[in-house]
Amino acid sequence: MRGRHGNHLSFPRNYFSPFSAIYDHVFEKPIPDAISGLQHLTYLSIMASHLVGSLPAALFNLTLLRGIKLLGNHFSGPIPDDISKLSRLTFLGLADNLLSGPIPDALSHLGELWTLNLGGNLFTGSIPSVISTITTLRLLTLEKNRFSGAIPDWISTVARLRSLYVVVSLYVCLTAMSVGLHLRIAQPVAGQQWR
Repeated sequence: MRGRHGNHLSFPRNYFSPFSAIYDHVFEKPIPDAISGLQHLTYLSIMASHLVGSLPAALFNLTLLRGIKLLGNHFSGPIPDDISKLSRLTFLGLADNLLSGPIPDALSHLGELWTLNLGGNLFTGSIPSVISTITTLRLLTLEKNRFSGAIPDWISTVARLRSLYVVVSLYVCLTAMSVGLHLRIAQPVAGQQWR
């Protein structure tokens, strides 16, 4: 890595391999638009690195991506509808950021997704039924957000879903367990309640 220039990170040519992971670097910058030149990148993992800003449009042009792990950063704003371009994703981890707004319907285009981890953000609204169209989904993490309403009944129709992580009441937990889901019960965090 060459270092920081202006408001962006600067990486030398060939810095990223098809599988790239960066952990615990303090960048405090957005992901550079130059990432769009990494057309052969299949896995991107940048965790706990204090990356800021919105999820960059350039990221959604990397159509060979199979996994994105951007956990523990400071990304903000909504998940862009352009996420639908990443139809090969099997893992999408955006937990512990500052992402907000409703979960977009564009997630329905991620037909190979096994893991969706959106916990620890500021998402609002109800859990959208579009998630039920991701028939390959096995693990869904939505805890520590600002959702409203109950866990929807359609959750039991996601045939391969095995683990669901949400802030729930005991009644909801027992109902979900009756359909064979493994649930982790989390206590509401101050200011982030399941209403």
